[in-house]
Amino acid sequence: SAAVDIPTARSTADLTWAMWPVDGVSRQFVNADEDGGTTTVDLAQTGAMITASLSRRTVDTYLRIQVTAGPSLVELSEAGGSFAAVPEVATRAAVDSTPISWTYDAATSLLWVRIPADAAAATLRITIE
Repeated sequence: SAAVDIPTARSTADLTWAMWPVDGVSRQFVNADEDGGTTTVDLAQTGAMITASLSRRTVDTYLRIQVTAGPSLVELSEAGGSFAAVPEVATRAAVDSTPISWTYDAATSLLWVRIPADAAAATLRITIE
């Protein structure tokens, strides 16, 4: 989507977080989940490093992150484990069809990351160029 960010059928069926990190600023987002619990995302940026820590994922989750430059690396740590690279795909359609992946739309400066449902906490680490 060159001019407008248009949600896909898949991203509207799952939970989508829209975020705009600011260098040096930490933010917390809270969602009231359908099971009566809450999910939080703690977002922070320090220079070229962005982190998004999710307390849990009751459904497949999309993170739509406005970035100032394209990412060179997106990594995921689940339940406090080691970070592993998240596979990059070429299009939003590919993100929709892949349980864990990311793509960057340079025209809109949007990074789309999809991660699967899991009761465990997770942290995304994004390095922008």
